[in-house]
Amino acid sequence: MAAAAAASILSPPLTASAQETLQQGEGASLGLRGGSFLFLPSIKVSGGYTDNIARAAGSPQAGSVVEIEPALSIRSNWSRHALGIDLNGRHTALDGNFDQLEGFVGADISGRLDIYAKTSLTLRAGYALEEDGGSIDHSVSAGADLSHRFNRLAVSLRGGFERFNFDEDRAGVSSTVDTNVSDYSEYNGGLRVGYDVSSLTSLFAEADVNRRDHRQPVDVNGFLRGSEGYAAVVGLRMSNGSKLSGELSAGYRIQNPDDPTLADVEGVSIDAGLDWQASALTRISLDARTRLGETTLAGSAGYVSRSAGLEIEHRMGRNLVLNAGLNYTRNEFAGTGLVEQTYDAGIGLDYLLNRHTTLSADAQHLRFVSTDPGEDYTANTVMLGVKLRQ
Repeated sequence: MAAAAAASILSPPLTASAQETLQQGEGASLGLRGGSFLFLPSIKVSGGYTDNIARAAGSPQAGSVVEIEPALSIRSNWSRHALGIDLNGRHTALDGNFDQLEGFVGADISGRLDIYAKTSLTLRAGYALEEDGGSIDHSVSAGADLSHRFNRLAVSLRGGFERFNFDEDRAGVSSTVDTNVSDYSEYNGGLRVGYDVSSLTSLFAEADVNRRDHRQPVDVNGFLRGSEGYAAVVGLRMSNGSKLSGELSAGYRIQNPDDPTLADVEGVSIDAGLDWQASALTRISLDARTRLGETTLAGSAGYVSRSAGLEIEHRMGRNLVLNAGLNYTRNEFAGTGLVEQTYDAGIGLDYLLNRHTTLSADAQHLRFVSTDPGEDYTANTVMLGVKLRQ
């Protein structure tokens, strides 16, 4: 799926406090130490059933689902500097067909150099490969972030590059589940200034710019592709000890297409990442994101994508964890009346058999709604799995 391939997420290395948390409680004996590095391998194998294998409208086909998800995280344990590497994958066989696999492979690396006591440089790179129905999409990314603190004032300057390569022509496909885009590159940069109001709260402002260039500047419909983007954001970062922490921001984003006949892709941006420890047994997380995506859909330069997710984790006993989640995504294509919405609700139980083994049971309901007639579908899936971690 092109949209997933385009969403390469670069995870920063764990801080010293996060590494200490990881080694406490149930994770105390996890990981393999090699020199000054901690290796955290895991693998999850799941099997189940879905009533819509192809996520198709009309007359869906039901069948079995088998998933294998290996992962490896590597973290440094240095007094200065930090390095983190994350390798993960997902291989899915539908209805017993192991010849045509769906899958994902991702590799992310991030390193922090502590240049001076108040100055650091973070370098990051990532790669993602997604296979769906025989087509393979790739994305690569790289970036740098230079930060310096002047007492309560923190300034961060960043720049990056992303390249998206899609395996097949998606002309005529409107859904962002298989986003209709051609290969393109994005060059981006930004400046963030933050001020610590207190030891627990800081205010910040950001400004971002980007340039997107398509491999084929003129698409099959004769539209000139490529755009320049700008964003301005203000926000609040907070931490109330172990109870509440996260970030909330609002701003405005715009992509100006090179083709003057295409409408600008623009909208208000709301972003949030909050984690609330409601009680000793219950944790609630809220995540909201706004992004401007590319498309080669005739008459549109791109789409505004807004998503929000709520997750609840509750411990029902020493070894039993209940988790539930609700996610919503809305994509609005500029210059057209096309709107796509995705609703995703899930509930699951995890049973911690021991420090290294977790048994899981999950149920998911997925609903896709589009203003394009005949594209709506629903899918219900139940899975049982086991996760092994060292």
